[in-house]
Amino acid sequence: MPPQAAERVPEATTAEALHEVDPEAGLRETVNWALSSMQGLDAVSLYDATGMNVYTNIVAEGRGIPPPDAEGFRASLAGQTDVEFIEPGGNTGEYTPSGNVHVVEVYAPFYAAGAAEGDAPIGVLVALREAPELTRALTLSRGSGLVLAALSLGGLFMALLVIVNRADRLILSRTRELESAYTNLRQAEGLRDDLTRMIVHDLRSPLTALTANLDLISKTLNNPAYPDAPPRFLSGAKAAGQRMTGMIDDLLNVGKFEAGEMRPVLAPIYLPTLLGDKVESYRSQAEKEQKTLSLRAPAELPTVLADLSLISRVIDNLLSNAFKYTEPGGAIEVAAERKGQAVVVHVRDNGQGIPAEFHQRIFEKFVQVTEPNGMPLRKGTGLGLAFCRLAVGAHGGHIRVESAPGRGSEFVFDLPLNNN
Repeated sequence: MPPQAAERVPEATTAEALHEVDPEAGLRETVNWALSSMQGLDAVSLYDATGMNVYTNIVAEGRGIPPPDAEGFRASLAGQTDVEFIEPGGNTGEYTPSGNVHVVEVYAPFYAAGAAEGDAPIGVLVALREAPELTRALTLSRGSGLVLAALSLGGLFMALLVIVNRADRLILSRTRELESAYTNLRQAEGLRDDLTRMIVHDLRSPLTALTANLDLISKTLNNPAYPDAPPRFLSGAKAAGQRMTGMIDDLLNVGKFEAGEMRPVLAPIYLPTLLGDKVESYRSQAEKEQKTLSLRAPAELPTVLADLSLISRVIDNLLSNAFKYTEPGGAIEVAAERKGQAVVVHVRDNGQGIPAEFHQRIFEKFVQVTEPNGMPLRKGTGLGLAFCRLAVGAHGGHIRVESAPGRGSEFVFDLPLNNN
């Protein structure tokens, strides 16, 4: 250390040392010593109050030292210390950093030796320090920010992807539901149209029989050649009207059975009488269609507790079905017998018969026996046998069919006697 600096600069902090410098004696040596004592400073320049450079350790290579930053200079002359951060590649005056790093530029007031509190600075000391650690920190911070931003954007993208995927599945699901509903609606509309045609066709047959019987009554009434004809034709017309009513009842009662709204009203029924009445009501149709109709029901059969209207309708449906599938010249037989604790009723025909795959299905709603091309073998609603199954089941009985193509059919149902 120069002796002049040793006399004026105590071993204290850098700021205190700079405050003791005498600008008129040993300035360069004092500043060089101060620079060496301040670890990490790379360049120092001293300016007087007018902005004239008094000293610098920067090699100017024949060029003048540029004036300091005006804002920092004014702040230092006001007794304040100003710090600026110069980014890599920024303007550092004559100083050239050793690398692509940040530079810290400090403007500090420079006081005369022995200056009292409140005295104005006599100059401004500008110190430069390279800060590679700041560059690394900022680079790391920016990198971390980019990574965090990428992760955030990636997370947001994944969240949006999940939302869009869920929305897509929901839309697809709703689309399929709408397509299914539309298909079901079209099927229901088709079924409704088919059912309407079937009902009209089925009602036409008894209506034709009713009209024919009324026409015969008008021709034989008061005709002595046919004294017994009008009552017989009147009975046939009544039976045809009852069949029409029964068909309409089938449509209503099937729905009531399935909804649990139909309950049998039980009363004693003597089946030989009921079956005899039913056979007689179909006698004129059998004669007209050239079919044989017979009854076999022993008089000793016990009565059963059953709903007369429901069981009557079951027998009507089975007889109507037998007539529908029996060709002219064929035979239809109604029989009843006791087996154990039940009375069993048989309705047989020697018609076309039913394939085995339909033996269970024909008791379901709207199911009909079809030809190999898929067309119904006979026109009908497909409700008659479904009604029979529901009505017999409501009495605790069962109904089944025994049949084969070309060998006719036999429908069998039983009514239990344990209701007595």
